[in-house]
Amino acid sequence: MLAMKLTVQIGWICLAAVNLAILVFGVVVAVGPMGGDAALYRANGLASAGLGLFGALIVLVPYRRVERWAWCALHAAPPPRPAPVSSRLTDMEASGALARRSPLT
Repeated sequence: MLAMKLTVQIGWICLAAVNLAILVFGVVVAVGPMGGDAALYRANGLASAGLGLFGALIVLVPYRRVERWAWCALHAAPPPRPAPVSSRLTDMEASGALARRSPLT
């Protein structure tokens, strides 16, 4: 029983740290966009902050009480920040940066 309590405690501390880091990252990006498309950076920052807040609240309240639905909810959450990578790839495809070139040219 003690080993289970220790693993649950280690687990919620690690999950809380990750979710709080996602929250802080999202707030930093939303407050000070890096340039380029500022609206896109703000939207991604707000989405990351929301996801971090959502995860942190689940970890800090029901996950610590070892409620099964909290574990399921944390695993059902979408992966953080998928939009910047996909939009960057779309931009690269549109500009032809990913076009396959012949080795003879």
